[in-house]
Amino acid sequence: MRRDIGDNSREMIEFACRWLPYGGGPDEEILVTFGMPAYQFYDRLARILDGDDPSVTEMLTEPHATTLRALCRTRSRTRRTQSVGQ
Repeated sequence: MRRDIGDNSREMIEFACRWLPYGGGPDEEILVTFGMPAYQFYDRLARILDGDDPSVTEMLTEPHATTLRALCRTRSRTRRTQSVGQ
């Protein structure tokens, strides 16, 4: 039986795609929309993109998925760097 990604995962991918041209969504928008800080959103999105669910590849071309993975690394790293520097 094929298992599709959940609605929340689909919403996360759609949100990330919508904001991709702008370097990702605003932290406040992510918190309000998904109830989590931006770094956690991007960590979770990276796990979704790296998972083996075929629904993800149906939603995204490989170049688009690669660009989203790079965004996830950048936004997650930014949060970790800020935490270390404080």
